[in-house]
Amino acid sequence: MKVQLICKDYILMEQRTILTGCIAIREDNPELAQSCVEELLTGDYSTEEFLQGARSMLLCAARKHNDELFARWLEQLEPRLSLIVGTTPYSAAAGDFWLSISFAACDGRMTEVLPVLRRLVQKYLQFANDDSFLEDFLCEWSSMIARMSRRGWQEETSWLLKVLLSVLLRKRNLKLYDTVLLHLQMNFVMYCQWDGLEKAVAAYKELQLLYAYFIEKAVSSSTPPEERSKYFLLALRNIRGVVSNISRALMLDELEVFQDWYAMLQYQQSGNPKGQLRMKLLVQLSILYWKETRPRTSRKQMKYLKELLEPSVITAEYAELLQKII
Repeated sequence: MKVQLICKDYILMEQRTILTGCIAIREDNPELAQSCVEELLTGDYSTEEFLQGARSMLLCAARKHNDELFARWLEQLEPRLSLIVGTTPYSAAAGDFWLSISFAACDGRMTEVLPVLRRLVQKYLQFANDDSFLEDFLCEWSSMIARMSRRGWQEETSWLLKVLLSVLLRKRNLKLYDTVLLHLQMNFVMYCQWDGLEKAVAAYKELQLLYAYFIEKAVSSSTPPEERSKYFLLALRNIRGVVSNISRALMLDELEVFQDWYAMLQYQQSGNPKGQLRMKLLVQLSILYWKETRPRTSRKQMKYLKELLEPSVITAEYAELLQKII
């Protein structure tokens, strides 16, 4: 009975500290709020209690639009958070913490805290090895990308995409790639439907670069032979899905989507001949894969795409891979 009372008092003390801190923020009492954060840092709290308290305090600061306080507290909390993500197995509480804090930072356009958040989120996910958890987390993250891109906030969208892709590529898990790319594909197509292809390509620039990366990885000597065709197919199948869905959403022929997409990719790589060649290869391979796997749809349209296919930049190695996956 005595132990239960002590535990109850401890829980109440922890909740009281958080509640006091949140009220202090709302009443513009930064000194009292700061003392509550310091209590959180020095008190003997469990990982879950610490994350709950830190989340509540940071979100209160964000809702109050006190960006300076949010940034200062995140900096003060970083050593303990870094220790947690490096030594504690992933959990639902930690996943919710990183998703909500990252959204708050993007929602408040607090660009100064994004480098710190990127380090911590990447470290957190580096140690996560449960595929189901990773899929759920990264798909939630892709939903954040959709929300920021819809607002036209390019810096936040780009940051979210870079974090997602850097985490994704470290995992070397083709099934995970496929699931996350499907979510990004749906978000990309929805954005096209709202604001047009040009804005969507600009917002999802990193996604186009990922496709190009997978194409190159398919012929890299560092890629195991049994995985090469899988990377190649992953990129081209996703691009075919994007083109077909955009065609339906915007009521355009696929040839028009390919033409506009190519022009936008070339524009993005202006002043970078190597980048333009890379994008030309991506588009040419995508057109030929679409032609061979959708013969009825492509038959009457191919004659209008000859300009994009000449001169061909497809090497013998890529041509062989293309025949293999077809």
